[in-house]
Amino acid sequence: MPRLKRIIDERQLASFRTCELAPAQLYEQIPDDDRVVLVGSPPGVGKSWAAQALAEYALQRDHDLVIYTAPTRAIIGELDIVHRLAPSSVVVLEPRPRRLCGDADPAWKDFERSGCAALGKATLCEPCAERDGNGGKCSWPDQLNRIGPDTRLVVMTEQYLSLNPQLVRQIRGRAKSHRQLLLLDEGLFVKSAIVRRFTRTDLRRFREALIKAQSAGDRDTGVNAWLDGIDFVLDPDVELEVLRRFWRNQLRFSVLEAQRAGHRMFGSGFRYLAPELELLNSTVTTGQWRDGDNFEIVARVDTEGSDVVIMAAYLDADIVEERLSRPAIPLFSDIVSAIRRRTSSTLPTRSEPLRHCRARSTSTGLSISLRLWRSEMPREGSGRYWLPASSL
Repeated sequence: MPRLKRIIDERQLASFRTCELAPAQLYEQIPDDDRVVLVGSPPGVGKSWAAQALAEYALQRDHDLVIYTAPTRAIIGELDIVHRLAPSSVVVLEPRPRRLCGDADPAWKDFERSGCAALGKATLCEPCAERDGNGGKCSWPDQLNRIGPDTRLVVMTEQYLSLNPQLVRQIRGRAKSHRQLLLLDEGLFVKSAIVRRFTRTDLRRFREALIKAQSAGDRDTGVNAWLDGIDFVLDPDVELEVLRRFWRNQLRFSVLEAQRAGHRMFGSGFRYLAPELELLNSTVTTGQWRDGDNFEIVARVDTEGSDVVIMAAYLDADIVEERLSRPAIPLFSDIVSAIRRRTSSTLPTRSEPLRHCRARSTSTGLSISLRLWRSEMPREGSGRYWLPASSL
């Protein structure tokens, strides 16, 4: 028998937000077990507002840390909770400020493609006049170090979790949190797999860089274990399912020297593979393959030990359970929105933004955020926005 649907229109919207999306009501739904709460109401009913209210409510109750992820930086810029908490208790993870990097930006991109962020920070950021330690205003290189026992809220785009599937665990450790809430506003990354790929040549070059770092007098005792493990991976007769673990932090003293050696020997052809190898036989790896000289790892975001609430329209509970390896509790999956879209008679005034959008210049490649106002709406029937070239 088909499941009955509840219709929410303008008349029920205020009551739905006040009662069913109230922070106290949502907080009661967070279980004490491994299940994930999936708030699956349709767009326009106030999920993002409810997520902010829930974050603040959780910090006033049993949670000492909230990790809030948003799909875009534009949404982060509109979060009121960031300004309501004490500044010293909030850390917003920012992307590298490419504009401040100036002439060093191409070199930084090369380091990023090679996975050599430590080398980039040491060679490009350390002497940079824009760095706060040198009298500038850039604190990006040390932003993770700002997370500590006094941190109550960490805000970031969900891209950080795709780049580092173990970031939640690392943040929890830095904050020394006893109970944390991971709030995923949309959680778009859940819909797709996190994949890492590298070649046999990449792996051999990484091994040579480790040997070079070791011969330079590196005091990291874990290098030998890593070299043995890499030889194990390179052996074509060994099945990937029985690979030994690359224990985390064994290269904590060798990271910079290995990146320096690899970049010196192979230039842009070098890849620092420690993060990939740490995933290879970890609990977050869901699949691993080897096809000739090519390796592929499929991983999930590590949310183990954290309470998780996902605010996402049309995200199926089965997908959540598959991607996070945790059972899900779907809420409001029976809701259908009948809220009318704005028409020409309900357009906002000049004092109210109509919408946010992003535009990309075809000449410069720069991407910017724009606010479109009523006076900048296209004429009826034109079907497009005309933006001045100076805006891009």
